Amino acid sequence: MERKMQRHNQKAIEKKADYAEKVKKGQMPKEFAQERSRALDDKSQSQAKALADKKAAIAEQLQKMRDDLTKKMQNAPIIDLEEIKKQATDLCQWLTGKQEPEFDPIDKTKVPGQDKMESSDDPDSEEDDDDYVAPISTSVASPAPRPTVNPVNPRPEGRDVPRQCLMTKNLGDKDKEVAAFGAQFGDSARQILDWLTHRSTLEDPRAGPPGEAYMFCWEEVWDPSSASRDKDGEKCVHELARLIRNKGSLFTDPTFPPTNASLFANSSSKDNSGVEQSFRKDQDPFLAGVKGIVWKRPSEIATPGEKPVVFSGTISPDDVAQGRLGNCYFLAAISSCGIGESDELIKDLVVEDCADVGLYGIKFFIHGKWVTVVIDDLIPCVPKGNGTFAPIFSSPKSHDEQASGEMEIWSMLFEKAWAKLHLSYEATAGGHTGDTHNYLTGGSVTTYKFEDEGNGVEKVWAVMVNNLRDQNIYVSASGVIDAEGSAKDMGLVTGHAYSVLKAQKAAGGMRFVQVRNPWGSFEWNGRFSDDSDEWTPALSQELGHTSQKDGTFFMLLEDFFKWFGSIEICDPTQAARLSETSLARLDTFASCWVPGKTAGGPHTCTKTFSFNPTCKLTVTKTGSVEFSTYKRDTRPLKCDADYDTYKRQPDVSVYLRNLSEPNEPPEKVVELHGWERMESKVCKEVKAGVTYEVICATWAPGVAGMCWITVAGHGATFAPNPFQTPGREQAEIMSQEGLGGKFCCVGCKSDLTSYYNNDRGPMCKSCHTAANKIICSGGCGKDIQHESYYETKEGRVCTKCFKQ
Repeated sequence: MERKMQRHNQKAIEKKADYAEKVKKGQMPKEFAQERSRALDDKSQSQAKALADKKAAIAEQLQKMRDDLTKKMQNAPIIDLEEIKKQATDLCQWLTGKQEPEFDPIDKTKVPGQDKMESSDDPDSEEDDDDYVAPISTSVASPAPRPTVNPVNPRPEGRDVPRQCLMTKNLGDKDKEVAAFGAQFGDSARQILDWLTHRSTLEDPRAGPPGEAYMFCWEEVWDPSSASRDKDGEKCVHELARLIRNKGSLFTDPTFPPTNASLFANSSSKDNSGVEQSFRKDQDPFLAGVKGIVWKRPSEIATPGEKPVVFSGTISPDDVAQGRLGNCYFLAAISSCGIGESDELIKDLVVEDCADVGLYGIKFFIHGKWVTVVIDDLIPCVPKGNGTFAPIFSSPKSHDEQASGEMEIWSMLFEKAWAKLHLSYEATAGGHTGDTHNYLTGGSVTTYKFEDEGNGVEKVWAVMVNNLRDQNIYVSASGVIDAEGSAKDMGLVTGHAYSVLKAQKAAGGMRFVQVRNPWGSFEWNGRFSDDSDEWTPALSQELGHTSQKDGTFFMLLEDFFKWFGSIEICDPTQAARLSETSLARLDTFASCWVPGKTAGGPHTCTKTFSFNPTCKLTVTKTGSVEFSTYKRDTRPLKCDADYDTYKRQPDVSVYLRNLSEPNEPPEKVVELHGWERMESKVCKEVKAGVTYEVICATWAPGVAGMCWITVAGHGATFAPNPFQTPGREQAEIMSQEGLGGKFCCVGCKSDLTSYYNNDRGPMCKSCHTAANKIICSGGCGKDIQHESYYETKEGRVCTKCFKQ
């Protein structure tokens, strides 16, 4: 058995070399080669374990035989008892791998279990299924490569998430730096860093569709109220820290180096140190007027006598102060996550017990799974004199709830991990707080725009009160507008994101909203501002008002509704409430649209709609389910060269169909617009014992892309449907020629800068007008879509024909 296992291992090495050669020549997808290689490794490990178990069992039996023989032969001196003992001992030691025997026990001794051992399957006779044929069918790409470090438990096979078309960026001599890292800390450390980086790298929106369509599903489970997110990633961070600690060094991340490449979205961007700064530093050219940038660790930033710590005292929104980066949406999100009596969420998101080597992990929820972004603690700073340094971006902010003599750094760590996730600090300027809340919590997000019908002041108040009552639900506000004067004069910032901390009705009947500016300063100076004479001691005590200039202030509800444009609600507990237990459980379906194969377009495209990626949905208990839909994040593309890709993202729709009612049209349950990365919606009742079909589609046939759909509900489970093979006509409709491989009008194929959304997809104005003509049925044949008309039995008739 051992010799056969050796032959299998040798053959596995040869096969993996052959796979690598085929990948190099383009004859086999890299993902397929990785999957086959991993299968060979798994078989080798399984055989090795089986052999070890067999050896141990035989050794135990032989030891028992030797002891029995010793007792029986004590009175038989003619037998060479010592020789028998020696041979049995040699055999036991050989079987347990301790030494080679002086004789061949397999040839000379028929040991128990030998027949069974010899009759095991010959690995050389295994069927060779390595020839790759790329079908249009359900396929599972390979998961991320795992580190081969024994203390780190790999993720269970069913939860490995395949990755496609990952975002890359020129970071100078990154490969050289990673190789140097491996040379310094060992290959195991390099493998772990590669694995963590691979898992948390975003998919590239610029990349075309994969050559073949894929679809796969997985389950993600965690406890929203305890430390339970991405335990595998956390173990890897600990193991990486151990390897670095053994070398007596500090961690410097070679995948996000302390250079301009990590600061600027475009590595060739010019230095803006000579540009004049303005009041709106977040809208100035990136790093305008900033000179002498250096990267320093927290111990070098802290003032003498201060000790850098991740958390000091209770986590509070006052821990966060915005710097020279327009990421108010992100800081507003992490500020609101610091509200409440429990700090479980924020503390679980940080792997902080490797601080002694300058290594941290920050967890984010990406497309249905929790991942850990590994970072060092080098922070971009500028000198402030006397050998001290100040962070350029988010910085520590002292307040009463912190312990004396400590400098809290958690907001700087979150900000750096967010920057690494998006390849640079500059790329993180501008965004939506609700979207960021989903990254931080995995929760559902709902936006209430005040201008929309039904979102009046009473509804907005009720939504805030109901959600802020549960301190595990997070609320933010944005869309400051200039209503009857200058917002700046009123202490508000247009286009800025704020955290909503409280919505409370006072004893006198007045309703107040407490808001926080992530700048940590510049506050509302209208009615009931911090310095207003309208505050009485009793009212201040009732609401918990203070006059500190910390960016936090109260507004009357009417003023809040007047000056802000929307609120966003993030509920991290929704999945747990819809689950059968207190655990949050999501099932995820991931797939893509490949032109000519699976890019079927909306349900109005009856010839091709059925070719879209679809999966089956079942639940174990009748009730509501929640769908969330995701596209690739375009935030890293915010530079001139990628502007078109960033702005021109297709709308995505998710449809639900009850398979027991085949004649009923599918219901659109989620619509994700081009400028959005994710959207959530609670669906109407879904019945147990009924199979549903979930279809994801873009706004037109032939549009390429990738999508992820998560579902939460009682035992809600996805199962992929095999792709259908289109005929020639359907393939032509779904070919990339349908949109010319670019963002264009589905009618005339002209390039679009703005568009009208029609049933067929995006259209220019002229095609939209032509497609929506209303022809008079009275006989004149005139287009009356922009005129008054009458509805008659004959159809729509213009005024002139109606009178006649």
